Formats: sequence, structure tokens, C-alpha cells
Amino acid sequence: MILKKRILPELITPAATFSNKDEILKFIAEKVSKNSAFSDVSEASIYAGLVERETLCSTGMGDGIAIPHYTEENAKDFAVGFISLKTPVDFDSLDNKPARLIFYIVGPKSKRNIHINLLSAISKLLKNTANKKKLEKSETVEDVLAVLSQNGGESESELPVKPKSIFQVVIQKESIFTEILEVLTSGEDNNVTILEGGNASSYLNKLPLFSTYWTEEDDRFNRIIISVVDRYTCNDLIRRIKLIEGYDQEKPGLLITVQEAVYAEGSLDY
Repeated sequence: MILKKRILPELITPAATFSNKDEILKFIAEKVSKNSAFSDVSEASIYAGLVERETLCSTGMGDGIAIPHYTEENAKDFAVGFISLKTPVDFDSLDNKPARLIFYIVGPKSKRNIHINLLSAISKLLKNTANKKKLEKSETVEDVLAVLSQNGGESESELPVKPKSIFQVVIQKESIFTEILEVLTSGEDNNVTILEGGNASSYLNKLPLFSTYWTEEDDRFNRIIISVVDRYTCNDLIRRIKLIEGYDQEKPGLLITVQEAVYAEGSLDY
């Protein structure tokens, strides 16, 4: 699991006490500034970056969870940390409920792909009610690491080099698009891109042969997610997509295809 590999023990603060959101942001800036990857970034600059991100939209996700994060031009690597609070703090969350669990991410702008994967991994971890309860009760760094280890799977060094596959999903059901995207961005090495497509009818209506059968009025939601993934993960990705609420194999609106990637090199940035 990407979190297990990326989070640093020195950035884990269980059972903490803060009075307000601003105190938490200042604390995060102080902790991150001491990380070697931020030797060229001041504590004040990190704090300003976190505050600026909050002005765009609060990172209080609701359900007692906040994920303050931003990308820093001069960061050499990621600083990923965790805070559990003894007493919940107002974080301007979407559901107006105070936050008790806080994951934070500060990383280089040049590695937004990993940044998004980290956000997806946190989201996946906290969707599990048992994980949330264990983290809320955490008293030590070891307690937190134990939760991450239980959800970690194999580390990158333990995995053999595997061939790649092109995993493509065509989605016409807007209600399940976000969850499918979370599934496909959950792997650290997955390269994902999204294309906005048009329905065939919008093109066929321009051809004399088909003009009486289709019109330009068909403007349904249409997105294509293309991901290059390790082939051994394909079955798991399909299984997880099928578990999404609203997935129905018997109804049109979703098409999954998997192809062998004869050659794959490089990476995509978000």
C-alpha cells in the first residue's frame, strides 16, 4: 500500500490536542519543515501553502476526516503524516462536523500522479469503518502503523517485475465515475488519463445514411478512463469496480476492456 511506504513515523502524532484548525496547520508546517525533503522550503512558506489551499476549498472531507494537502515547487519528495485528535476540531468540513482524523500531504508539483494516488489510498483506507475506529483510538505511533500494515499488502520491493496491461473503462453513468476513478488511481505506479468522449449519435447524424436515426440532441455523460497497470492487478480492479454501488452488468452505460501492453515506458503527470 502506498501509504505504508510513504508515511513517516516522525510525522505521526496520535492523541493530540489542538484548539482550532489554524493551530493544526501551523503544527503541520512545523513538522514538514524539519523533513530533509524540505530543506529549501521555510516553515512560513509551507504554512502559507496550506492556508492558500484551504481558501480554495476546505480539505475537511466530512465524517470526521480532514486531509490538508498542497504541492510545493521546491519540495524534493513527499512528507505524509497523520494526526488523531483527543477532541474533534472544527475544520470547515463539508458536513459541518468536526474532524478527528487528519492525514496530511505536502509534495513536489512535478509528482502530482503520486499525490493523487496518496489521496486515493487515504480515501480507501478510511472507507473501512474498522480502520477509522482503530485510528480514532490510537495512542501511539505503533498503533497507527499497525493499521497501515494490516492494509498494506506487499511492498514494492517484494513484487516481481510484471508485464503491463492497458485498462480502459468507458463510462456513461456519471454517478459511478468518481468511484471508478478512485479504484484506478489507487496503485502508486498506475498511469491514468481521462478523455471526454462524444456519443456515436453526435457523429452519425451528420452522415446522410444515418441522419434519420440519430440527432444532435444526445448529450449523455461520456468519459473514458485509460490506465496502464501491472497485469496482475487487472482481476482485482475489475472486482472492485463491480462492488461499486450502481454497477449493473446487465444494463448499458459501462464498458471495461483490458489489452496487453506490448511496450510501456515513461509516466504521466496530472
